[in-house]
Amino acid sequence: ETLRIMLDAVTDIMKQLAKSIPPELMKDMTPEEIEMIQYQKVMDGYEKMYESIVDSDEKMETTVLSLYDQMDRQFLDLVVQKASSGDETAEKISEIVQKAMADRMQSAADRLRVCLTAGPPDAMVQKLYDFVQAGELDDAFLLLLAGNLDQAKKAQNDNAVKILTILQRKTMELRDQQVEPEVALVRQLLRTETEDARKSILRKALAVKKKVMLSDGSQSSGTTVDGKKLVAAMRKLIEQFGNVDSTLVERVSMIGTEAEDVARELFDIEDKDIQDIQDEAFHKRSVSVFDLERMEIEAEISGSNAPWTGQSDSPPPGFDKSGRMIM
Repeated sequence: ETLRIMLDAVTDIMKQLAKSIPPELMKDMTPEEIEMIQYQKVMDGYEKMYESIVDSDEKMETTVLSLYDQMDRQFLDLVVQKASSGDETAEKISEIVQKAMADRMQSAADRLRVCLTAGPPDAMVQKLYDFVQAGELDDAFLLLLAGNLDQAKKAQNDNAVKILTILQRKTMELRDQQVEPEVALVRQLLRTETEDARKSILRKALAVKKKVMLSDGSQSSGTTVDGKKLVAAMRKLIEQFGNVDSTLVERVSMIGTEAEDVARELFDIEDKDIQDIQDEAFHKRSVSVFDLERMEIEAEISGSNAPWTGQSDSPPPGFDKSGRMIM
């Protein structure tokens, strides 16, 4: 079962890519033809989203706002195109989206103004804490903050760049603290540009840590993140945005592959496949307490359970149902 969950994640994501373009068709296609098919698949996703709004039994404004975070520039272009052709429903959708966008950006602008006029940097950061407690550190605030930072860089205003960079990092940090560690990890990986940097983050998240007893009598996890929850976070991204953002699917696929590579590296199994690892466990016929601890942590990273925890449905090769190694 070693690394099974990580491998499942990569497999699921690659299936999403395969749905976009069947492998048998890709062999004889030019890059331009592949790109065109990918674009058409994305547009089909936008059409489905549009149809779900039109066919919804709920009030249109309620439906549009529930899907707001999945709408990007291409979807809005589609809506505008339909509206220009006389589609009254598209006109209403466009009005609702534009109003929601304006309201969010105005609210974000007001909060950013309050933050920047709070006084010294420490006071500005304190405002961020106030905002996060009120649930007001949203995407609009982060987008507006990034826009101001970009303008400060272009104007070569070093002092403004320094302050806005501090606020941007703190905003991301506070937003990440409001979600599960696995979701925060995926967010961090998605906004990290280089493979080396992403793998460094993954090593810290997946590295084995000493377990400690918690107040409820249970033990802390041996890793920062839970393998199953990490996979679930990646799958949720694909389910929510895979049909409308092929680039995101590719990036999550890349992260899944890198996570698998790091997990293999951490447990010194880089040159082995799953069958090799199972065979080794079966033929070794002996195991130390250190191996048991390593295997338990390894199972946590892969999102499965070690056989001796009593939570595994079936024992892996080389173990009986009680979790004892077969001699």
